[in-house]
Amino acid sequence: MRANSRLAIVEMIRAGITTFADMYFYGTATAPLVSDAGVRAVLGEAYAEGGPYPFDHTVQATAELVERYADDPLLTVSVVAHSAYACTRERLLKCAEMAAEYGAPLHTHLSETLDETEAVLAQTGMRPVAYMDSLGLLTPGTVAAHCIHIDGDEMGLLAERGVSVSHTPQSEMKLASGVAPIPEMLAAGLTVGLGTDGVASNNVLDVFEEMKAAALLHKVTTGDPTALDARTVCRMATIDGARALGMGDEVGSLEPGKSADVILVDLDSPHAVPCSNPFSHAAYVLGGSDVATVIIEGRTIMLDRQLLTVDEEAAIREIQGLQGLLG
Repeated sequence: MRANSRLAIVEMIRAGITTFADMYFYGTATAPLVSDAGVRAVLGEAYAEGGPYPFDHTVQATAELVERYADDPLLTVSVVAHSAYACTRERLLKCAEMAAEYGAPLHTHLSETLDETEAVLAQTGMRPVAYMDSLGLLTPGTVAAHCIHIDGDEMGLLAERGVSVSHTPQSEMKLASGVAPIPEMLAAGLTVGLGTDGVASNNVLDVFEEMKAAALLHKVTTGDPTALDARTVCRMATIDGARALGMGDEVGSLEPGKSADVILVDLDSPHAVPCSNPFSHAAYVLGGSDVATVIIEGRTIMLDRQLLTVDEEAAIREIQGLQGLLG
């Protein structure tokens, strides 16, 4: 997992991702790599029934991460409860308690599939949004991934509670999970950021691809070519993603007083010429491979496509070696 996380960080730097949220297992293995690479991250030690660790380990590991990284300017520790269907009621309540105790964000999956929605309804008598709300998990610090199968009342409740949504269009298309009602969410006042959902259900870690996928997906499903316009998806990839992670005052836009998290993009490639509208270019033309330089917290992490903080070749060779061992 350390090898996989290291290579994922390399891929994200190359794609111009300066901040990522990882809401899955093995957070204790990933956290030191974040510091070594100089990237910004929000992560914790996730729990799910049948996962790699017992719940006691998750509780202890979360406490240790909070203590160890309390003063780290780049790493924010989150509490991660996988979902309403993969955690018992008692453990969801404990996760809500930990998030409140530590003042930490809470990350979860929510209403991703119809099967999930029907299972939670059958088990609890409530749909996932209402169930999670009844346990105190829907707060201004909550980031809910997917939120595909939700209705207008549920959107209103999420907005009222200050919950943010992570939209992962390529994963949702690949898994045939459905199409999240993002235009309606935005109209309801929800903060929506973009995610990849990881390579297991996406294959690449490139938010430029997610911008294009989101813009095109919602145009074709709504029949409205103006839905999720270029400026909107660029905002989702930047300042709204930062706001979703509770970092809107620190990163996500270039303003006096904010941290110097900056990427420089090469516009001299044939596909990138000419450039008449930078928002349209970012949403529909550019990809992670066009990123030339990455600066995080004022420190240059990649310069002219050369990584400066991670040994890229070693990271690739390590995975290739493991792949050979695993067959």
